[in-house]
Amino acid sequence: MRKKYIGVSILLFLLFLLSACGKPEEGINELSLKELKEKFDNNETFILMTHAIEDEEVKKREIKEAYDASLERAGYPGFYVSLQGMEEKEIEELGETFNNPKSSSTWDPDEDGIVLVENGSVVADAASSSLSQDSIDIWVLNEWITEDGALDRDWFDEGIKDILEYTQYLNINLTSY
Repeated sequence: MRKKYIGVSILLFLLFLLSACGKPEEGINELSLKELKEKFDNNETFILMTHAIEDEEVKKREIKEAYDASLERAGYPGFYVSLQGMEEKEIEELGETFNNPKSSSTWDPDEDGIVLVENGSVVADAASSSLSQDSIDIWVLNEWITEDGALDRDWFDEGIKDILEYTQYLNINLTSY
């Protein structure tokens, strides 16, 4: 009888672990480059921030914390990949490989900051954030620093807000939520 209860307890515990593993947490979720490519290959739709800024600068400016706080305020998960240490050619290939064909410009993973990945490709359209034009702004990294050199935390909020408005307008569901 005791073995039966232990077996059932172990089974319930394993089911709990498996159900918790698949859902990303609200806020920032760090990915390796391999995990990012798997998400692309699985045709997922999600919010992503990439860059190749040195780790020391990321810590100093609290970039990950600002992104995380904006995602939490919005109530959504987002993903983060540092491309630090990658060759420029590899970064360019990543942008070309996973650029959305309906975008009017090519995704630059090193500089485009916060982007929407829709069905496994990055929507990188810098035309206008006017929703009537079915487009979305690229939230370019050099815009997140104020004139006095401080981190503009509102930049993160505006980028995420723009992406969420775009997804609502076009009825795009984030699959990693």
